[in-house]
Amino acid sequence: MVTPSASSLDVTKDKTTVFQVCFTDPTMGASAAKFLAEKYADAKIALFYNSGDTYSSGVADAFAEQAKASKLDIVDTETFKDDSSTSFTNQLTKAKEAGATLIFAPIYYTPASVLLKNAKDMGCDMTLMGTDGMDGLLSVEGFDTSLAEGVLLMTPFSADDEKNADFVKAYKDAYDETPNQFAADAYDCVHAIVEAIDKADIDITADGADIAGDLAKAMRKIKIEGLTGELTWNDKGQVEKPATAYVIQDGKYIAA
Repeated sequence: MVTPSASSLDVTKDKTTVFQVCFTDPTMGASAAKFLAEKYADAKIALFYNSGDTYSSGVADAFAEQAKASKLDIVDTETFKDDSSTSFTNQLTKAKEAGATLIFAPIYYTPASVLLKNAKDMGCDMTLMGTDGMDGLLSVEGFDTSLAEGVLLMTPFSADDEKNADFVKAYKDAYDETPNQFAADAYDCVHAIVEAIDKADIDITADGADIAGDLAKAMRKIKIEGLTGELTWNDKGQVEKPATAYVIQDGKYIAA
């Protein structure tokens, strides 16, 4: 099994034939904190996350731990759950009162669109930073994309990067929409499986369990030049690839 989006450490824990193409939650959280320590060291940070979601909570926990080590200033922490994701006015009010200049929110793109609309309506002038789950923000139905100007994202893929032009064109031709990192990670999943099949020289008449074992061994030996970077896998089945950050400018992802 190779997954493009299941990012919890539990996904591969104690398993020998399961692999992640997406970053793990701890990797994403720590990478985001290190990026802010390098680029926004003086920011007063409000941490927003969904306490009922393992992805959001996992990234937030790792971010908070690395933020402490990197001496970032977290002035406020706010939580919510799915049933309260239709309004963030209470959380924004507290963050504003705490003097926050930047919100780090490892949340998905739909609640992020609500958060940005609320912030605009309240006159909250804070930079928003998200992670890979927020990729797709610009395609939320009914969302005023001008509100996304200046949003920071830790994500491994940009459809606006020239090196991805062929994939983006093919994807648009096939599905009539712009691919985000979920699509790119899924493509890299298939790419990795094909490379592993070639590496293992699979006999399709062999027993399924034997094929799985051979593929797993091959996955730990291959290196692919994927859409989301140069990918290798460690003994735990976790991907190792560069973490990259972008800022949204004029509706495009620009390297931050």
